[in-house]
Amino acid sequence: MRILSVVLCAPIALLSACGGDGSSSPSATSASPTPTPTPSASPTPSPTPGPSGYTRFDDLSGDQEFSTACSTFGNSSQDPERITPFEEFFTYSFTQATQTWRLAGQTLQGTTDSSFGPQDIVEDTIGVVTRYERGDERFSISTPQLTVGSVNYARTARQLTLVDGAGGTPFYRCVFGVPTRLDDPLPSTEFSFGQAMDHFGYMAVTDNDLILRTYQPDASTSDIEVDPDARTISIRFEVAGPEITRDPNTGTVTIASTNTLIETYRGTATYEDDVQGFTGELFLADQNPANAEAVGTFSGAFFGPQGEEIAIAYQVTEFPDDVALVEIVVSALGVRD
Repeated sequence: MRILSVVLCAPIALLSACGGDGSSSPSATSASPTPTPTPSASPTPSPTPGPSGYTRFDDLSGDQEFSTACSTFGNSSQDPERITPFEEFFTYSFTQATQTWRLAGQTLQGTTDSSFGPQDIVEDTIGVVTRYERGDERFSISTPQLTVGSVNYARTARQLTLVDGAGGTPFYRCVFGVPTRLDDPLPSTEFSFGQAMDHFGYMAVTDNDLILRTYQPDASTSDIEVDPDARTISIRFEVAGPEITRDPNTGTVTIASTNTLIETYRGTATYEDDVQGFTGELFLADQNPANAEAVGTFSGAFFGPQGEEIAIAYQVTEFPDDVALVEIVVSALGVRD
């Protein structure tokens, strides 16, 4: 563990303030990206074909259905398997006639089926994040902001929806979008991601005195190498960002001006020609996976023509010696180097 400082933050119920939509864009000055005049959370009517016939996410028209890969919190059994792999659990669907998003399927905690429409959009939506609220349920879609290039095909979402049997609204951070088609092969030589990546989500450390400290993933990095010959995706995931505090009296949220390095992880996944997604385990970077236990999981997919973009959901539930618990629920999206 590499925790450099301690700040008290509110419990998980305050996720909306504690990095729920956090982005690692270097230009971000708050928990949300830079404002735009008119937010657009749904596909718009005028499609603009991209390379090789792909349509960019913002230009999609008509009804749509998206596979997802999502991460959520661990549990007291110390089971790090808190990922819903890409294409395997639940989907997001969009109905253009009613401008409605439906989130449905089997989650790790049970079955969910929730819908959000124009009437649920939060009026103070800012930046390239559009938020929906209905009762205790929440749904937001974020567009990554990069200093180099742009993410045209992948998106990330923050989801808190009612789950049958769960007794609440479990928190999920998901990735979805326009995946690379199976008939559109990835590059035949090694390629990488990492120079242009954006991270969103929630990071928390509970110390041995049971004080919870929360962070945004603003300074996190994902260095990803893809080997087409071995069909492997190798990841080095460094988790870092500013601390977040919330005044218990006023509710004012403060984001620190400095970053805290929490930990570094690594993992490897394989991919196949007939499967769009990939899933792998995460280990501490200084440990040999051959004789170490996994502390987390990741899942994602390639998006756009020939794997031009990548989107990954990370989850870590770690019980180190020096603190009680480390929990990371983060998504990363970026374009090929």
